[in-house]
Amino acid sequence: MRVTALEGNAMWAAFQSKQIDGMSNSPPWPLKPVVDGLSVVIASGPDGDPPNAINFAYNVILAKPETCEKRRPICVAMGAVVKEAVAYMHAHPAEVLAILGKKFPNLEPKLIAAAYAEILKSTPKVPVVTREALNNADDFNVEAG
Repeated sequence: MRVTALEGNAMWAAFQSKQIDGMSNSPPWPLKPVVDGLSVVIASGPDGDPPNAINFAYNVILAKPETCEKRRPICVAMGAVVKEAVAYMHAHPAEVLAILGKKFPNLEPKLIAAAYAEILKSTPKVPVVTREALNNADDFNVEAG
């Protein structure tokens, strides 16, 4: 199997013109042909395939220890904002979909909803990064070369 890096819209074009047979990327890009009924999902990290994709550190905010020692209120505020955002994502899906629709006006609502559903599956309700999640992310990067 050949793997190449393509920008999201280029993936759709390559798939439509049969230059590629499949794609792997973060939503929404690989979900467009699924939503259009042109492809099927054969593996999904949020669904646990491969097994080390859950628990997986998809999004992590890092800071130097001295930054948080010197500017603790900023680090605490960043953590609080992420916690509030994640709670809102899980508690208010209709509102989040409306926000996403405004942010991505060129994407069809059905595609936005499909991407949101996938992202929500891999977003823990309590945004705590574990050693296992970081190890799984590192293993994935190492295996990918």
